[in-house]
Amino acid sequence: VELLSNALILVVALVCIAQRHQLSPGLAALAISQATSTTGLLNFVIRMLADTEAQMSSVERVLEFAHR
Repeated sequence: VELLSNALILVVALVCIAQRHQLSPGLAALAISQATSTTGLLNFVIRMLADTEAQMSSVERVLEFAHR
């Protein structure tokens, strides 16, 4: 996840550098800022998915014990 996040920021930064003549500095800063916040959101989503999976396996265990 961290590798994917860092790769996203790198790609956005490289595109901003490649388009520096056609892209305003404010828009480039906004793009990099949004890429950074998107990586934080991606980490949050992965954490929540892992937590949900752990909670669902607890429910499966309870159901398994109830049907024995």
